[in-house]
Amino acid sequence: EPAIREALAKEAASLGWPGMHAALARVDPQTAARLMPHDAQRISRALEVFR
Repeated sequence: EPAIREALAKEAASLGWPGMHAALARVDPQTAARLMPHDAQRISRALEVFR
């Protein structure tokens, strides 16, 4: 979904990918535990699926 991707990109620009990783950990701790905090592509995809 392009709108979700755009919103995530804006959030990432503000929070950074470690901050996005923390946001993912709040909603899906299991997935966040498997991902590195700087793995932008996978964090973005996981948050896309959640939203």
